[in-house]
Amino acid sequence: MSKVNSMTGFGFGTYNFEIAEEKFANVHLEIKTVNSRYLDIQIRLPNEYSELEPKIRKIIGDKISRGRISIFSKRDVRIASKGANLNQEEITKYLNKCTKIAKDTNSYSEDFQSKLLLRLMSSSTFISSESSVEEISDKEKKIFLDEFTKTFKQVEQSREQEGLAAINSVKEYAQELRVFSKKLESFKINPEQYRKRIEELIEPIIKDIKVDESRLASEIAVIAEKRDICEELNRLESHLTSLDKAIEGGGVLGRKLEFTCQELNREFNTIGSKANDAEVQQIALSAKLSIDKIREQSANIE
Repeated sequence: MSKVNSMTGFGFGTYNFEIAEEKFANVHLEIKTVNSRYLDIQIRLPNEYSELEPKIRKIIGDKISRGRISIFSKRDVRIASKGANLNQEEITKYLNKCTKIAKDTNSYSEDFQSKLLLRLMSSSTFISSESSVEEISDKEKKIFLDEFTKTFKQVEQSREQEGLAAINSVKEYAQELRVFSKKLESFKINPEQYRKRIEELIEPIIKDIKVDESRLASEIAVIAEKRDICEELNRLESHLTSLDKAIEGGGVLGRKLEFTCQELNREFNTIGSKANDAEVQQIALSAKLSIDKIREQSANIE
């Protein structure tokens, strides 16, 4: 059986690398995929990586044909403490303000300013950082795309694992349908024998009544034809064969399964309505429940 993918998957990663001397980028990447009838790619990247969006869409489009894919990435830049640019003007203003408050509240001491200054120096609040969008290097672009590919492989693996579980369930329900179909074979009727049976049943009733023999024969033939489920069973066998081939063929088959379920449901509906037998109707009802389970699984298969 060939590989089948689910439309549900998840992958994430966080990585750090140096982008300049004493300057590091911390990037978080998250990819999530869920069910959708069509391919829907939603991307939220840092402004620095926005030009990489077409390449990312191509990577996804080459691997996925159906589902909603949500991509989120966040990029933070950190400056190493050794080379940190302290905002001296802001520190001075803050220090003077705190000193005034301390004196006004009689909480000032000789070492007040030195202790406060040490605390401020260790805080990231007054470390200068670049808030504007910077132009990134080709090296960083390559690193991001490489990390995206690694994270996307996580998604592919989870989709494959869930797809295997889903198609195994479909295979199990398909076997149930085979069993139901085989049971229905015993309820097939021979139209000619059915006509003779009806004639035998009504003969005592009409023996003393003048009837139109040709009209009676015509009505009996219509009744026999309405009760005959041979054609439905033949079409049922054809659809079940198509279902087996689709399962074994793998690949992108979610919509194939949905279509086959519609056809199978139609045949079992017809059999249940044509057969004047409670057991046949119960078999048809059980089969439709199995079809619904296949349809549920196919909604999550690519």
